Amino acid sequence: MPRSGNWLRRILFKTLSLKGYLRVVSKLYLISFKMGLLKNSKFYEYPYFLKHIVKSGDVCLDIGANLGYYSTILSKLVGPDGKVLAVEPIKPILDILKINTSNSENVTIYPYALGNENGTIQLGNNSIKEKGFLATGSHFVLSSDSSVDVTFNAEIRKGSELFSSLNRLDFIKCDIEGYEEIVIPEIEAIIKKHKPLILIESRGETRKAMLKLFERLGYQNFILESEKLMPVPENSFWDILSIPTEKLSSYEKYLV
Repeated sequence: MPRSGNWLRRILFKTLSLKGYLRVVSKLYLISFKMGLLKNSKFYEYPYFLKHIVKSGDVCLDIGANLGYYSTILSKLVGPDGKVLAVEPIKPILDILKINTSNSENVTIYPYALGNENGTIQLGNNSIKEKGFLATGSHFVLSSDSSVDVTFNAEIRKGSELFSSLNRLDFIKCDIEGYEEIVIPEIEAIIKKHKPLILIESRGETRKAMLKLFERLGYQNFILESEKLMPVPENSFWDILSIPTEKLSSYEKYLV
């Protein structure tokens, strides 16, 4: 659903059950995306750009799959010979993710949070008081001083163990509200082995740490601007697309 539809989200959240709200919101987004109604919004430029960097037969890892917005797109792009590994730990959202990908045989769902340990973890969301609805992409790992509207218990697993047997990995999308500083280093060996393209949302000091990590691993970092890839400006907050230096020539026509 377009971000301009926050008024509709508030109405749906107040009038429907949580499951009903999540189903309607996700369906509206998927329909709007398929019809191309979101193409003129900067916020949705990255999902539309996926067709240029993900190809048939690819194996993709969607960390923080949410309601399946990226997983459903990736599923179509990789086709029957590819795979999408969708990681989502929060039960109500996980239930809708399963519905939205139920016709996608190439999607495997992992009902976990990724981290540097195996066990349980508590996640929170503080969007309800601020926005009047549950923003499904705003869950974060709780700390002792966290102030939240709602909490969720989840299982946590090491990505280095879950995905150690992969024969290939071509693309990673990661959107986990700051926890990428834990998760990405934990799967560093997998990244070194497969050298996938990485699309990651990151902010503040964590963003700086991620940029340095990718540079150390032999990546070059970009943001997307009107279907062109430009080096990451110092004060930019848009998602980072990191490409291994040895693969840059394949995307030369998109480079500024």
